[in-house]
Amino acid sequence: MKKLIALDLDGTLLKSDHTIGEKTKHILNQLYNDGHHITIATGRILQSATVIPQMLGFPCHLVACNGAVVFHRENRPVKSHTFSYELVKEIISIMHEEGIYFHLYTEDTIYCNRIEHTAKAFERSLTESEHSHVKGVFVIDSAEELLAKRPNIFKFGIYQDGTYDFNKVRARFDALEGIETVFSNTNLLDLMIDGVSKWSGIDELAKSLGVENENVIVFGDNENDLQMIRGAGVGVVMGNAKESIKAHANHITTSNDEDGIYTFLTGYLQGE
Repeated sequence: MKKLIALDLDGTLLKSDHTIGEKTKHILNQLYNDGHHITIATGRILQSATVIPQMLGFPCHLVACNGAVVFHRENRPVKSHTFSYELVKEIISIMHEEGIYFHLYTEDTIYCNRIEHTAKAFERSLTESEHSHVKGVFVIDSAEELLAKRPNIFKFGIYQDGTYDFNKVRARFDALEGIETVFSNTNLLDLMIDGVSKWSGIDELAKSLGVENENVIVFGDNENDLQMIRGAGVGVVMGNAKESIKAHANHITTSNDEDGIYTFLTGYLQGE
């Protein structure tokens, strides 16, 4: 039976140096050639995720922006979920009131309210290949300026940088109708459309491909992976994840720097 294998990127498929282990690359190529559906499931914007199939050497399905954008490996859209302009205005208004540094994400661009070290670090972290796909980070002064561009906005990101009452702010966003919040790394909180997650995107993709849930295998390491870890037929957590994430796993493998995906898949597939 063909599997859908969904892979988080940072801390999961990618090693600490942002490369992919050769053993992991080899087994994923083998599985792709055997007809399985290799899928990237990431909080990154779509165009940033498109470099990963190039690194692997074969086309992948893409679930980007924590499930807000779903693309078939033949470059056809499966589903997308964008914020309404009314909700964008409300969110940006709260950001300004609280003095929060934030990013918001379209398919190929990141907008922020001011350039700080995180924005500069993001641009510096882009590989040469990613620079060719991602337009970059741009500053906006107001919601009106942004909305005049009429972008499709898939998620917001706010940074826990110690300059404001983070718990108060998260509670304020959690109280807004139509959104939910989730950490994608230790200091970055993502604001998503309610009901949209990596798991919702994977589920939409699996249904479009005719893959039953019992044949979905996911790998992750962070809070924004929890719904797919709990929802999939097989949820695998990396050895480098926090204990609070590991508690939800069907299986725990070795770390991202130890080819954890390869380690699990070789043992799992041999047992079938």
